[in-house]
Amino acid sequence: MVLVLGDGIRSELHALYEGLQLHAGFQFTFAMVELSIYENEDNEYLAIPRTLAATHRVERGVVRFEGMVDRVDLGSVQSIAQTHEQTTRSISSDVFFSAMSRIDKAIPEKIQKLLAELEPMGVYPEFKKSLILRWGTPTGDVANLAYVQRNGQVWTDQVSDSLGDRDVALNYLRELASGIGGEMGEISGRPYVTQFGKAPQVGVLLENLGVMFAAVKQLTTAK
Repeated sequence: MVLVLGDGIRSELHALYEGLQLHAGFQFTFAMVELSIYENEDNEYLAIPRTLAATHRVERGVVRFEGMVDRVDLGSVQSIAQTHEQTTRSISSDVFFSAMSRIDKAIPEKIQKLLAELEPMGVYPEFKKSLILRWGTPTGDVANLAYVQRNGQVWTDQVSDSLGDRDVALNYLRELASGIGGEMGEISGRPYVTQFGKAPQVGVLLENLGVMFAAVKQLTTAK
Protein backbone atom coordinates (compact mmCIF):
# COMPACT_ATOMS: atom_id res chain seq x y z
CA MET A 1 0.00 0.00 0.00
CA VAL A 2 1.13 3.54 -0.80
CA LEU A 3 -0.49 5.93 1.65
CA VAL A 4 -0.12 9.70 1.16
CA LEU A 5 -0.79 11.79 4.27
CA GLY A 6 -0.84 15.54 4.23
CA ASP A 7 -2.60 18.81 4.92
CA GLY A 8 -4.29 20.51 1.97
CA ILE A 9 -3.42 17.91 -0.69
CA ARG A 10 -6.85 18.00 -2.30
CA SER A 11 -5.68 20.27 -5.15
CA GLU A 12 -2.95 17.79 -6.10
CA LEU A 13 -5.23 14.76 -6.18
CA HIS A 14 -5.68 14.81 -9.95
CA ALA A 15 -1.96 15.29 -10.60
CA LEU A 16 -1.04 12.42 -8.29
CA TYR A 17 -3.62 10.20 -9.92
CA GLU A 18 -2.27 10.98 -13.40
CA GLY A 19 1.29 10.43 -12.25
CA LEU A 20 0.41 7.04 -10.88
CA GLN A 21 -0.81 5.91 -14.27
CA LEU A 22 2.68 6.42 -15.70
CA HIS A 23 3.97 3.56 -13.56
CA ALA A 24 1.82 0.67 -14.70
CA GLY A 25 4.30 -1.91 -13.41
CA PHE A 26 3.91 -0.81 -9.79
CA GLN A 27 1.37 -3.18 -8.30
CA PHE A 28 0.18 -1.49 -5.13
CA THR A 29 -2.88 -0.02 -3.49
CA PHE A 30 -2.93 3.79 -3.47
CA ALA A 31 -4.72 5.93 -0.88
CA MET A 32 -4.73 9.60 0.09
CA VAL A 33 -5.61 10.99 3.50
CA GLU A 34 -5.98 14.66 4.38
CA LEU A 35 -5.26 15.52 8.02
CA SER A 36 -6.91 18.46 9.74
CA ILE A 37 -4.87 19.54 12.77
CA TYR A 38 -6.45 21.35 15.71
CA GLU A 39 -4.76 22.76 18.81
CA ASN A 40 -6.55 23.40 22.11
CA GLU A 41 -5.73 25.76 24.97
CA ASP A 42 -3.53 23.11 26.62
CA ASN A 43 -1.31 22.90 23.53
CA GLU A 44 -2.65 19.44 22.72
CA TYR A 45 -3.18 18.49 19.10
CA LEU A 46 -6.05 16.63 17.51
CA ALA A 47 -5.52 15.13 14.04
CA ILE A 48 -8.68 14.23 12.14
CA PRO A 49 -8.11 12.16 8.99
CA ARG A 50 -10.36 12.49 5.97
CA THR A 51 -9.93 10.02 3.14
CA LEU A 52 -9.68 11.41 -0.37
CA ALA A 53 -8.99 8.30 -2.40
CA ALA A 54 -8.78 5.61 0.23
CA THR A 55 -12.11 3.93 -0.35
CA HIS A 56 -11.57 3.08 -4.01
CA ARG A 57 -8.76 1.42 -5.87
CA VAL A 58 -7.00 3.39 -8.54
CA GLU A 59 -6.83 0.97 -11.49
CA ARG A 60 -3.54 0.57 -13.35
CA GLY A 61 -2.61 -1.37 -16.44
CA VAL A 62 -0.05 -4.14 -16.01
CA VAL A 63 1.77 -5.45 -19.09
CA ARG A 64 3.53 -8.80 -19.13
CA PHE A 65 5.76 -10.02 -21.99
CA GLU A 66 6.58 -13.66 -22.66
CA GLY A 67 8.82 -14.56 -25.59
CA MET A 68 8.98 -12.46 -28.75
CA VAL A 69 6.27 -9.82 -29.14
CA ASP A 70 5.84 -7.91 -32.40
CA ARG A 71 3.08 -5.57 -31.28
CA VAL A 72 1.28 -4.58 -28.10
CA ASP A 73 -2.02 -2.67 -28.16
CA LEU A 74 -3.03 -1.00 -24.92
CA GLY A 75 -6.47 0.37 -24.17
CA SER A 76 -7.04 3.32 -21.92
CA VAL A 77 -6.76 2.86 -18.17
CA GLN A 78 -10.49 3.43 -17.89
CA SER A 79 -11.38 0.72 -20.39
CA ILE A 80 -8.96 -1.72 -18.75
CA ALA A 81 -10.59 -1.09 -15.39
CA GLN A 82 -14.09 -1.57 -16.79
CA THR A 83 -13.13 -4.81 -18.50
CA HIS A 84 -11.46 -6.15 -15.37
CA GLU A 85 -14.23 -5.25 -12.99
CA GLN A 86 -17.60 -3.61 -13.46
CA THR A 87 -17.93 -2.37 -9.90
CA THR A 88 -15.31 -0.43 -7.97
CA ARG A 89 -13.80 -2.39 -5.15
CA SER A 90 -12.67 -0.93 -1.87
CA ILE A 91 -9.38 -1.38 -0.11
CA SER A 92 -11.20 -3.30 2.64
CA SER A 93 -12.68 -5.73 0.11
CA ASP A 94 -9.27 -6.27 -1.49
CA VAL A 95 -7.78 -7.16 1.89
CA PHE A 96 -10.72 -9.45 2.66
CA PHE A 97 -10.59 -11.33 -0.64
CA SER A 98 -6.82 -11.66 -0.32
CA ALA A 99 -7.35 -13.35 3.05
CA MET A 100 -9.96 -15.65 1.51
CA SER A 101 -7.57 -16.60 -1.30
CA ARG A 102 -5.02 -17.75 1.26
CA ILE A 103 -7.62 -20.15 2.65
CA ASP A 104 -8.72 -21.38 -0.78
CA LYS A 105 -8.16 -19.66 -4.12
CA ALA A 106 -11.68 -20.62 -5.23
CA ILE A 107 -13.42 -18.86 -2.32
CA PRO A 108 -13.43 -15.25 -3.66
CA GLU A 109 -15.24 -16.25 -6.86
CA LYS A 110 -17.77 -18.30 -4.91
CA ILE A 111 -18.44 -15.40 -2.55
CA GLN A 112 -19.01 -13.10 -5.52
CA LYS A 113 -21.52 -15.61 -6.87
CA LEU A 114 -23.32 -15.70 -3.52
CA LEU A 115 -23.47 -11.90 -3.35
CA ALA A 116 -24.88 -11.74 -6.88
CA GLU A 117 -27.65 -14.19 -5.96
CA LEU A 118 -28.53 -12.34 -2.77
CA GLU A 119 -28.57 -8.86 -4.32
CA PRO A 120 -32.09 -9.15 -5.86
CA MET A 121 -33.43 -9.88 -2.36
CA GLY A 122 -32.02 -6.63 -1.00
CA VAL A 123 -28.99 -8.16 0.68
CA TYR A 124 -25.75 -6.25 0.17
CA PRO A 125 -22.14 -6.61 1.39
CA GLU A 126 -20.31 -4.27 3.72
CA PHE A 127 -16.58 -4.74 4.00
CA LYS A 128 -14.89 -3.80 7.24
CA LYS A 129 -12.56 -6.14 9.12
CA SER A 130 -14.98 -8.81 7.95
CA LEU A 131 -17.60 -9.22 5.23
CA ILE A 132 -21.01 -8.36 6.64
CA LEU A 133 -24.20 -9.39 4.85
CA ARG A 134 -26.70 -6.58 5.41
CA TRP A 135 -30.43 -6.57 4.70
CA GLY A 136 -32.73 -3.55 4.83
CA THR A 137 -35.84 -4.76 6.62
CA PRO A 138 -39.39 -3.59 5.72
CA THR A 139 -39.41 -1.54 8.95
CA GLY A 140 -36.44 0.49 7.76
CA ASP A 141 -33.87 -1.17 10.00
CA VAL A 142 -30.71 -2.88 8.78
CA ALA A 143 -30.20 -6.50 9.80
CA ASN A 144 -26.89 -8.34 10.01
CA LEU A 145 -27.60 -11.75 8.46
CA ALA A 146 -24.05 -13.07 8.81
CA TYR A 147 -20.48 -11.91 8.87
CA VAL A 148 -17.45 -13.71 7.52
CA GLN A 149 -14.21 -13.13 9.40
CA ARG A 150 -10.86 -13.14 7.62
CA ASN A 151 -10.01 -16.47 9.26
CA GLY A 152 -12.95 -17.99 7.39
CA GLN A 153 -15.41 -18.30 10.28
CA VAL A 154 -19.05 -17.40 9.59
CA TRP A 155 -20.85 -15.86 12.56
CA THR A 156 -24.60 -15.34 12.85
CA ASP A 157 -24.88 -14.28 16.50
CA GLN A 158 -25.96 -10.73 15.55
CA VAL A 159 -29.06 -11.83 13.63
CA SER A 160 -31.57 -11.86 16.49
CA ASP A 161 -30.51 -8.46 17.85
CA SER A 162 -30.39 -6.75 14.48
CA LEU A 163 -33.70 -8.21 13.28
CA GLY A 164 -35.45 -7.29 16.52
CA ASP A 165 -37.62 -10.42 16.33
CA ARG A 166 -36.17 -13.51 17.98
CA ASP A 167 -38.71 -15.92 16.48
CA VAL A 168 -38.04 -14.72 12.92
CA ALA A 169 -34.31 -14.91 13.58
CA LEU A 170 -34.61 -18.47 14.94
CA ASN A 171 -36.49 -19.63 11.84
CA TYR A 172 -33.75 -18.20 9.63
CA LEU A 173 -30.93 -19.67 11.72
CA ARG A 174 -32.53 -23.12 11.95
CA GLU A 175 -33.02 -23.21 8.19
CA LEU A 176 -29.37 -22.32 7.71
CA ALA A 177 -28.09 -24.75 10.34
CA SER A 178 -30.15 -27.63 8.99
CA GLY A 179 -28.95 -27.04 5.44
CA ILE A 180 -25.25 -27.21 6.28
CA GLY A 181 -25.53 -30.09 8.73
CA GLY A 182 -24.96 -27.84 11.72
CA GLU A 183 -26.86 -27.12 14.89
CA MET A 184 -28.04 -24.21 16.98
CA GLY A 185 -25.84 -22.75 19.67
CA GLU A 186 -25.98 -19.75 21.97
CA ILE A 187 -23.39 -17.16 22.91
CA SER A 188 -24.07 -14.39 25.44
CA GLY A 189 -27.76 -15.24 25.22
CA ARG A 190 -27.85 -14.88 21.42
CA PRO A 191 -28.64 -17.85 19.12
CA TYR A 192 -26.30 -18.64 16.26
CA VAL A 193 -25.39 -21.39 13.81
CA THR A 194 -22.63 -23.78 14.87
CA GLN A 195 -20.95 -26.84 13.45
CA PHE A 196 -19.08 -29.22 15.73
CA GLY A 197 -19.45 -26.66 18.48
CA LYS A 198 -17.80 -23.81 16.54
CA ALA A 199 -18.78 -21.17 14.03
CA PRO A 200 -18.83 -22.90 10.61
CA GLN A 201 -16.16 -22.20 8.04
CA VAL A 202 -17.03 -20.17 4.96
CA GLY A 203 -16.12 -23.13 2.73
CA VAL A 204 -18.99 -25.13 4.21
CA LEU A 205 -21.43 -22.35 3.45
CA LEU A 206 -20.13 -21.91 -0.08
CA GLU A 207 -20.46 -25.61 -0.76
CA ASN A 208 -24.17 -25.16 0.00
CA LEU A 209 -24.99 -21.87 -1.74
CA GLY A 210 -28.57 -22.95 -2.27
CA VAL A 211 -29.02 -23.29 1.49
CA MET A 212 -28.05 -19.69 2.19
CA PHE A 213 -30.16 -18.52 -0.74
CA ALA A 214 -33.23 -20.43 0.49
CA ALA A 215 -32.83 -19.25 4.09
CA VAL A 216 -32.52 -15.60 3.06
CA LYS A 217 -35.44 -15.91 0.60
CA GLN A 218 -37.64 -17.34 3.33
CA LEU A 219 -36.62 -14.49 5.65
CA THR A 220 -37.07 -11.65 3.18
CA THR A 221 -40.42 -12.89 1.86
CA ALA A 222 -41.92 -13.72 5.26
CA LYS A 223 -45.03 -11.72 6.19
